[in-house]
Amino acid sequence: MGKIKESTVSLARLLFKGRAPGQLIIQYTDHCNAHCPQCGMRVSNKFVRKTLDTGKTERIIRSAAEKGVRALSFTGGEPFLYLDQICYLAKVADQCGIEYIRTGTNGFLFRHSDRADFPDRMKQLADQLAATAIRNVWVSIDSSDVVTHEQMRGLPGVIKGIETALPIFADRGLYLSANLGINRNFSGANKDQDHLDYDFFYSGFDRFYHFVKDIGFTIANVCYPMHSDDNADEAVYAATAADRVVYFSRQEKLNLFQALSDCIPHHRDKLRIFTPRCSLHALLRQYQGDEKSCDTLSWRD
Repeated sequence: MGKIKESTVSLARLLFKGRAPGQLIIQYTDHCNAHCPQCGMRVSNKFVRKTLDTGKTERIIRSAAEKGVRALSFTGGEPFLYLDQICYLAKVADQCGIEYIRTGTNGFLFRHSDRADFPDRMKQLADQLAATAIRNVWVSIDSSDVVTHEQMRGLPGVIKGIETALPIFADRGLYLSANLGINRNFSGANKDQDHLDYDFFYSGFDRFYHFVKDIGFTIANVCYPMHSDDNADEAVYAATAADRVVYFSRQEKLNLFQALSDCIPHHRDKLRIFTPRCSLHALLRQYQGDEKSCDTLSWRD
């Protein structure tokens, strides 16, 4: 059974039992056209690819809405390879009363910004998304160093295209979010360094927030590292890898989470940063050996 089918079955079992999660995440496809070393769904990784049936997905969304789900995310793979289907399903979700709908992209459509038809293509893309109830579209950014990001993704010229496209989207009321998947190259540094200290992470996050603001983003988020050794029992989502680029020791994770928590307040007057410091505090407590949940902690964000 493929990963996507397993995900569908797991969700169906949950809904049939009468229990609904707070957010429904639909991995619509595991097809991708990027080369990211930190992801098992990269285009060079050979396995049988699958995409969900649109009709079945629509029924899942309607059932989830009936159970009270109010937030929905479409992930991949690369969701924008199936943009028409994602936009259709977003409209279905809106009609069903799901209030918070989001999706994301590796940014491949933002390439070739030097071509004469680029502004028209971006207007068409922005109009298509704006016609749905999608509230947030994230764009993956792996590094504040342009060359590093584009080499990791295998998408040359994508950063310039994003910078050019952002005002077009903003004119239509769409404010894209820069989404950093934390990796050892995120500040352009050498991933083979033996130990990454607090200063490395703090300066890296500081540089990242400045970078995405300077190219025109107004919203930013980060995803925590997903090394496959840390997720040995995961059976559904394949956005993990054994590559050292996403490996961090326990001490490095402590440095990472503390630096991120300390850096965020210095940029919130310039960016909307959707990274709860409460969650970072909970992660710090966990890696320090305290399993208390975020709900039991006192933390001023």
